[in-house]
Amino acid sequence: MNSNQFLYELRTKLVNMPEAEINSAMGYYEEYFLDAGPDNEQRVIDELGSPSAVASKIIGEFALSDTPAVAENPGKTLWIVILAILASPIALPIAIALVAIVFAILITVLALLFSFGVTGVALVVAGIAAVFFGLWALIIEFGTGVFQIGFGLLSVGFGILLAQATVLLTQWFFTGMQKMLGALLVRKAA
Repeated sequence: MNSNQFLYELRTKLVNMPEAEINSAMGYYEEYFLDAGPDNEQRVIDELGSPSAVASKIIGEFALSDTPAVAENPGKTLWIVILAILASPIALPIAIALVAIVFAILITVLALLFSFGVTGVALVVAGIAAVFFGLWALIIEFGTGVFQIGFGLLSVGFGILLAQATVLLTQWFFTGMQKMLGALLVRKAA
């Protein structure tokens, strides 16, 4: 690959950026190759890496800059950030892995909250059934009936406590997630 091929591929990777930004970036890299001279062309290409890596760097820097094009068109900025991620052969697998880990943690926490809620409801239902069987058992054997009623009431109490704790934990979890996402979005916007 020579400098002309490198610059051509770089320009094709930057096609979705504003023309002024493309021209600025291309001017910089053309000047870089001119300063190095034709004898050092291959060394410069090796130093810079692939045109895709350079384009990812340029797009990422543009997306994080405070240029008016970024502030006026957040949808295009999002598109540019997505293109930067897709253009980078190293960042994409890392991003996918991070998203998968976050998703797995989220699913695990939600599954735990769900199981705590189901357990609380099951304890309440089992406790109510135990109280009714205890009332019936009072007729047959008084001690067994009292034990069954006490066990049933204890089960209902623990079930209600677990259900309330699950509701509070769920509210806390979603409020925390909302605050965390809000803080991330505000930090990105700043």
